[in-house]
Amino acid sequence: MSVSLSADSAPSDPDDELLVAYLDGELQRGERSELENRLLVDEPLRGRLTELQSSWDMLDVLSVDGSGVSLVETTLELAIADIDSSASGDYNRTNDSLQRSKTKSRWNQRRMAPVLLLSVMAGLAAWSFAAFESRQQQQNELRDLAIAQDLDAFNYGSDLTLMRHLAANPDWIEMVETAAELSAETQPLQPLRQVALDQRQSAIEQMSVDQRELLGSRWDAFSRLSDADQESIRQLAATIETQSDRDTLLNTMRAYATWRSRLPSGLVDQIEGDDADASRQAVRDAIDESKSSMAETSGSQLDDETVDVIYFAIQEFAKKRIGKDQRRYQPPGGFRGPLENPKTREWFAIRQMFGYPDRRGPGNRNRSNGGNQNRRRDVSLTSNEFATIESLLPTQSQETLGILTNGDPTLVTMTLQVWVEEVIRRKMPLRSDKSLLQRYQDLSEKQREIVDLMPPEKMLQSISGGRSGGQ
Repeated sequence: MSVSLSADSAPSDPDDELLVAYLDGELQRGERSELENRLLVDEPLRGRLTELQSSWDMLDVLSVDGSGVSLVETTLELAIADIDSSASGDYNRTNDSLQRSKTKSRWNQRRMAPVLLLSVMAGLAAWSFAAFESRQQQQNELRDLAIAQDLDAFNYGSDLTLMRHLAANPDWIEMVETAAELSAETQPLQPLRQVALDQRQSAIEQMSVDQRELLGSRWDAFSRLSDADQESIRQLAATIETQSDRDTLLNTMRAYATWRSRLPSGLVDQIEGDDADASRQAVRDAIDESKSSMAETSGSQLDDETVDVIYFAIQEFAKKRIGKDQRRYQPPGGFRGPLENPKTREWFAIRQMFGYPDRRGPGNRNRSNGGNQNRRRDVSLTSNEFATIESLLPTQSQETLGILTNGDPTLVTMTLQVWVEEVIRRKMPLRSDKSLLQRYQDLSEKQREIVDLMPPEKMLQSISGGRSGGQ
């Protein structure tokens, strides 16, 4: 609702003008006495006088922010200029008319000023409220961001009883620590919950690009949750903050969320089931499976020095075995084609002795050799040979083996067997690290034309080197 600044809209009640003159001390003694007598018996008139007096008192005590002073001054100047212009029309008025005009002008000024000031105050209040709302929203988002950073932990670690059971399980803790030491993941994010609210924006700006992208993806995932799910997670976070072991709980929840993602769904269902005994047994089974899985995948992390040391050892073992029974380790059909090369023959014999060419994954360790009975080989090294390899390992690899196995003889043997297989794979004479695309790009234009006309299966076989002939 707009406020008009024209003097024509101001009230011209004679009693108001009389009260204004009374407050200004402009009445003669007789007029003042007459008005005061009226005030004694006229209650509405007394109320009007009180309103005018309150408005003027407010002008005396009102404090306006520096940001609004210039606006108030400008507004008042416009109002006064408008009022003065409306009062300056007739210069031939009598002295009495001029006096009444001045009184009316003064009334208009004092009448309008509180209204204008209140309007300015309302505007400033609205601006302040909007700024407060914006700050409040930003603070709420920073609080939620700390929760979103651990979204997986809150989603999957809400069973605090299970989390405390895992935190008290030394085998589980050892397995988690082993996985963390072997992990090639980037540096973990600093928990925002440990950063003061007014410093979180700065902490986010100091994160690496990868860390900010990870945090952003988790924030997006949190934002996509329903309001009810978001509130449920906030309540869980608030509950954890009240626990005396909150730091241990949160660390366990984070580790469990990561571990859970690597387990078969059946084991996860048992771990999170209502049967406490079945849950504990499932945890034990999952720990054993995780240790085996880490051993199975550790071969890919072997450095070149370790690969060379292990291959040297199995070369020596192979020479001794070949010397005892050379015919046993000859390939089917004899040494023809690529196998005429001595190094290739040596590698073939080593593969026959120590490798698992039919194995395709961790679940196939004990699979049979298939229907080809000509593939005779020793499927593992002897305990003395394993001990020899272990003693020759570089210091770093020995430490890794210790972390993986914690000295368990069965795990040591299994891990070393995995490493031997990885070494044999890497030392394959015809092995190429090039991708299919790189191999295709290496072909001549004529060879590409020939390959492009092949059926898909033939094309892949040709590019991958599966054909016996040239390309």
